[in-house]
Formats: sequence, C-alpha cells, structure tokens
Amino acid sequence: MPTIHLSVPESMYRELKREAEKMGVQVTDIVKMFIKQGLNEIRREEERRREREYASNNQLAEVMKAIEGLRKDIEARLTYLEGRLFQLNSIVEYVVNKIEEIEEVNEEEVEPDVTTELIMTNPPIRSKHRLTTS
Repeated sequence: MPTIHLSVPESMYRELKREAEKMGVQVTDIVKMFIKQGLNEIRREEERRREREYASNNQLAEVMKAIEGLRKDIEARLTYLEGRLFQLNSIVEYVVNKIEEIEEVNEEEVEPDVTTELIMTNPPIRSKHRLTTS
C-alpha cells in the first residue's frame, strides 16, 4: 500500500487525535476516513452536476421539440392564410369585373336613342275637332 507523509498544523493534529480517541481508532485511520468521505462527496457532487447537466439537456431538447412543433404549426397556418388570400383576391377581382360590366350596361342604357328622345319630348298633337268629309 502506498504511503503518504502529511504535515499538518499542531492544532489540527490534536483535533484529529481527540476524534480518533472518541472513535477508538488510530489517527491515521481517522485521516483515511475523512479522505474517503471527501472523495465520496466529490463523486456525489460530480454525479449531481452530471444529473443537472442531463436534466438541462433534456429540458433543452423538450424546448427544441416544442419550438419545432410551433414552427410547423405556424408554417401550416401561413400556408392556409396564403390560400385564403388567393381566394379573396380572386373574389375581389371577380366582383370588380362584374361591377365594370354592370357600369358598361348602364352607360349603354343611359345614352338615349334620338328617336326615343324626340318622341318623349314632342308627343303627337291630337286635335279636338274631327275632320269631316262631305
């Protein structure tokens, strides 16, 4: 087994010795125990960090998935709206053409025929007296 020589302050050594006596073990055993606890805590912290990172990655993946769903939904709605816009443009064009046709027909009807105008302004004269022939 490898050996480590470790220099510690006198106050730390006294504290380690007191704890070792309470537990009924040698100072080197309690030092090994504290080192083991420290290493275990480092491993646990590393595992927690990996779990947080994994959770963050999963959350990010979920957000990305939701964004992709929204993108597809927006794209579908945009396609629908473009189709409706095309339909509305076609309807407006049709209505404008019909209005122009109606205006042309009205213009033709408004221009009076000369004969009709003469008849309307100069009604036939009727005599009150009958002509008699003998």
